[in-house]
Amino acid sequence: MKILEIYLWKTLLISILMTWLALVSLDSFFSYLGELCDISPQTHYGSLQALVYIIYLIPSSLYNFFPMATLIGALMGLGQLAASSEIIAMRAAGVSIRNIMWSTLKLGIIITLLIFAFGEWVTPKTELRAKSFKLEKKDEGPAYTHGGVWAKEGNHFVHIRNTWSTEKVEGVSIFTFDMKKAKLKKILQAKRAEKHNGSWDLYDITIKNFHDNDEIEIKYVDHIQQPFLISEHFMQVTAVEPSHLSINKLSNYIKHQSHNDLNTTRLEQIYWQRFSLPLSTLVMLIIAMPFAFGSQRNAGAGQRLFVGILIGIVFILINQAISNMGLVYGFSPIVSTFSPLLLFLSIGLLMLKRIK
Repeated sequence: MKILEIYLWKTLLISILMTWLALVSLDSFFSYLGELCDISPQTHYGSLQALVYIIYLIPSSLYNFFPMATLIGALMGLGQLAASSEIIAMRAAGVSIRNIMWSTLKLGIIITLLIFAFGEWVTPKTELRAKSFKLEKKDEGPAYTHGGVWAKEGNHFVHIRNTWSTEKVEGVSIFTFDMKKAKLKKILQAKRAEKHNGSWDLYDITIKNFHDNDEIEIKYVDHIQQPFLISEHFMQVTAVEPSHLSINKLSNYIKHQSHNDLNTTRLEQIYWQRFSLPLSTLVMLIIAMPFAFGSQRNAGAGQRLFVGILIGIVFILINQAISNMGLVYGFSPIVSTFSPLLLFLSIGLLMLKRIK
């Protein structure tokens, strides 16, 4: 059984990886064509920079297309085994359909965990880097790092650790330079800042003044008012995007918005989607198995491909429809996120029960 399981896994993985590569390649190609509309001779953003930007977005495409690739790849891989009578040979060797299904599900559990880790630790960083790269080359925005965002305003360099909204930030540091002497004059650090009536209120402040005689004067202030922090355009650009956050940071963001009596339904949906998307990989495998072992086992590759694409499109449409309905009608984010998954899981399990 161990040898057969390895062979089954190898067949499935090759089929899934080839489908995955094809889907991501097509998506990247059309994204690049769309990105060519943004190139401009007045900036440093040309066709080569657009290509680099798309490359940075490839991990995000890999993450988003994996459930679809799993569905189509499993249909193709298992279907090929069934069409070539290899599954019949396995059953003749004493391996039951249930054991074959369990081996397939074990592979599904492993790749589900891997894609969850990939979406948690890889895609948020590459999406952030892609955004930073494009803004930098188009000369339209600040520089992003994993520790926050940097912007230059005159002789001031501003660092903001967390941008919760265009009117509330945390971890503000303002470095003031004497450009003629190329010397640092002052560092102002504030734990938080809020915008009221067009000006910024900074709280819990430490000010360090650097004098010409190399003396450093340190002052602690509870509150000061700053008429200007960074431009409104830069502030809109730096506002946090939930898709760029890890699960832990997204959870903190939701708590922050809830604490300030702000609507968090959309944020909670994005949070639960971080779990539902990897789990949909397992559901897609369950959906694929009845077609390989049931009445469609003798279907051609073209028919299996069509069935896989059709099921994937239906799942995406239902998922988006229920998510949007949840936002409009105020459904629980957990319900609107997981109900399409549970629907397709139920259909898949019912179909599996009918297989003898």
